[in-house]
Order: sequence, then structure tokens, then C-alpha cells
Amino acid sequence: MALEIMPDHVHVLVEVDPQLGVHRLVKHLKGVSSHSLRQEFRTLKSRLPTVIQPYVENQKNV
Repeated sequence: MALEIMPDHVHVLVEVDPQLGVHRLVKHLKGVSSHSLRQEFRTLKSRLPTVIQPYVENQKNV
């Protein structure tokens, strides 16, 4: 696994067993990162911060 942490995002290069499936790896990574962020930043527990919400909404148009 290769990991590079940028100021506003992370690059991860992993090798996945085809039997596992990429979707399961992504689901696991999202769950772990979400849990960690919500532990550190309590304001994330209630709902998306207002800065992130427009970004997510805008992704529907991409």
C-alpha cells in the first residue's frame, strides 16, 4: 500500500484480492475514515457541514 497525505485529500494505492471486490474495500475505508473524523470533529455527527453540502450537491451535475 502507498499513502500520500495532501492538505485537503489523500492518495491511496492498494492491491485488492479480486474475490474481495473493490466496492467492499471502498466501503470499509469510508466507514473507518468517517468514524475517525466524527470522533475528532464532533460537529460532523449531526449533519454535513455547510461547506461540504454544496460540493456534494454539485457532484450530481458532474
